[in-house]
Amino acid sequence: MMPMISCSRGDGGSKQVTISISPKNEIILIGDELQYTAVVTGLSDQRVSWSATGGEIDENGLYRATELGTFDVIATSKADPTKTAKTKVYVVAVKAFDEIKAWQGSITWKYNVSWSDADEISAYNHLYQEDITLEYRLDEQEIYDKWYRHPDSSIEVSGSLHYLDEQAPGGKFYLETKWNGQFTFVPESRAKSDYLEINEETGTYSFYLRDQSINPSPIITRYYDSGEEVENWKNWGYGAVLIENQPLPLVGTTLSGTKVEKLIYYPSWGPQDGKETELTITWKFTPVE
Repeated sequence: MMPMISCSRGDGGSKQVTISISPKNEIILIGDELQYTAVVTGLSDQRVSWSATGGEIDENGLYRATELGTFDVIATSKADPTKTAKTKVYVVAVKAFDEIKAWQGSITWKYNVSWSDADEISAYNHLYQEDITLEYRLDEQEIYDKWYRHPDSSIEVSGSLHYLDEQAPGGKFYLETKWNGQFTFVPESRAKSDYLEINEETGTYSFYLRDQSINPSPIITRYYDSGEEVENWKNWGYGAVLIENQPLPLVGTTLSGTKVEKLIYYPSWGPQDGKETELTITWKFTPVE
């Protein structure tokens, strides 16, 4: 885990003092304990005093989750009390999954592949990269073990992508899509097809996220001839995402994980043999009110 660092202003030529706390932004169950440590740089005196806005923490940094909520854990230098650092602790209750009313979270996928090929007409270069995150809420529970995204609920898209198919050498003709940013959309389909399913009997859960086509979208594909743009398309979409039969957590109710699968990408032009690459999918969903 990466420590959380707080930097304080120096006065004149004085040495910069920082305090780092570990661990950072932890989720723990009510009644559990968590040991915190702090490192002070810029001072020879490493002693800190501990405090928390909820729960209890002793002089050695041992935190006890005595109440539910989100709280700050604060370390203050004893040598210079103006120097502090803090992090969050999230105290949650032990809860049966069928008592959860809604989930909020994200799914991210990444891949990066490039290659060259040729046919009887020309040689070609290809590049396909995506690092895309979808954030959404699942709050329609029609049956006890499934939570759906409401048809009117938006999906937030963020990240970056770059697709390039060019005629080589020289790249006289090429097709390019390049984007980095964030936007929100509501799918046109009214179907309740994005959902989470939990099977407590088998101890597993699955996410099903349907494919989407967004038109118009801020992600634009452009066609170039001799360096001049001659045409563009403002439609973009993504394929269905299936995260199936993942083990339920032994502690808590946060659903998170990573999986890697094979993906074959086919270029927009040139030989249609395709190129295999690895697709990495990560996700994290937590219960919300």
